[in-house]
Amino acid sequence: MAKVNFTCDETEADERSPINPGEYKFFVTLAELEIETETLSGSSKWKPADEHPVGEDVAAEFRHRIRLNMSCSKDDGFEFQVFDTLWLTSKAMWKYKQFCKSIGLDPTVPQDTENMENKSGTVRLDRKTGDKYLTPGRYLEPGQTSGQVSTPSEDDPVGNVPF
Repeated sequence: MAKVNFTCDETEADERSPINPGEYKFFVTLAELEIETETLSGSSKWKPADEHPVGEDVAAEFRHRIRLNMSCSKDDGFEFQVFDTLWLTSKAMWKYKQFCKSIGLDPTVPQDTENMENKSGTVRLDRKTGDKYLTPGRYLEPGQTSGQVSTPSEDDPVGNVPF
């Protein structure tokens, strides 16, 4: 058995303040385009786009998503990881637009995921009732705060997002 050579006292373990919902700076550490493929048994499996058997000319019937890993930081310097999925569908287009604008990319032109990595932006992290983890609720444009946009409602599921 391996010995863990790490110790801390009770005060060190409790010094970190909780991560609460709010606005956080983020840095994209991974942006990977994935494509849903069908296995021989009929179930689906997600593969990186560059491993897809048809290469870059992907058939339209397959679903696409961008898997994001981001490093966020609190004002006290504490860093934590956040994960998100940008679904590339017409119903989820609003989130892709928010993300691109947040990191300074134009969502109206094709983007390479390599251009998304190592970029910074601001995200509003929220916690849904009963959930343990915070999730990205809204990506903010440079200079924008979450108070400058409306909360999505049943009548307007995107809110007044300035596209």
